[in-house]
Amino acid sequence: VALQDDYPPQVLEESVALYCGLLRSLLGLFGGHECKEGDPGKFTLVFHTLHSALIFSCTLQSRLLHLAWPESLLALPSCREVHSERGELVQRGLSISVGCAYRQGAHYCFRRPLKDTGRPDYFGILPNLVARILGQARPGQVLIEGQFQVDKTKIILNSNSKKVPRDIILCGDNLDAGVEVVCKGIGYVRLKDVLGDVWIYSVSTKELADREFLPPKSLIRIGGKNLGSSFKKSMSDKRRSFARNVSSISRGIDNRSTKTSKYE
Repeated sequence: VALQDDYPPQVLEESVALYCGLLRSLLGLFGGHECKEGDPGKFTLVFHTLHSALIFSCTLQSRLLHLAWPESLLALPSCREVHSERGELVQRGLSISVGCAYRQGAHYCFRRPLKDTGRPDYFGILPNLVARILGQARPGQVLIEGQFQVDKTKIILNSNSKKVPRDIILCGDNLDAGVEVVCKGIGYVRLKDVLGDVWIYSVSTKELADREFLPPKSLIRIGGKNLGSSFKKSMSDKRRSFARNVSSISRGIDNRSTKTSKYE
């Protein structure tokens, strides 16, 4: 849950409860399972297929816009209604960030039951990757790591593929007929404790494709263009320019001080 304002505690508690209720009501419809809720509104979820996870995440984002949010929440700047140029409702109420990843193979993660609930919790490479991707997602955004192949209504992660499509459109299967999901290629990010640069997509329903987000915090490359070196050069130039300006100001102050002292 993205908390961008000073939410009154009662309003926040009521709003998070509404969000959690919606999430849990949708979870079973998409074959998902709740592992844990670490902090209020922050869930670890697992799905049988990546396709189900993405459709669930995008459906959740769409349904959040139409919840009966408290009026005091909707009065906050980050929770007000926002419409796109096409007139689509793209923001209303709490903004939820989602991070997704997919792997096959027991060596990517292991699970053990939680002491308090008995539900399985996951540890290892995959859970760490998901947490890092979630850290890159902006409020209201769904991010997914991977390189994909498209086969009609299914998507398959192919980590060995050298060709990374920039945009993908997925159509729902019988479980979620009529849902159309757009995956927009963002670029490569460099994540802590993750080997190699990671390509990520921003995922949304077609109706919410007009949502605009800042680039991920750790974005370094878009395709073959390395943003890291150009960004560093730009910042270096700015620092040198700032240093020159400060030096000029300092010399000007010194000169004025010297002239003043002569006439005293």
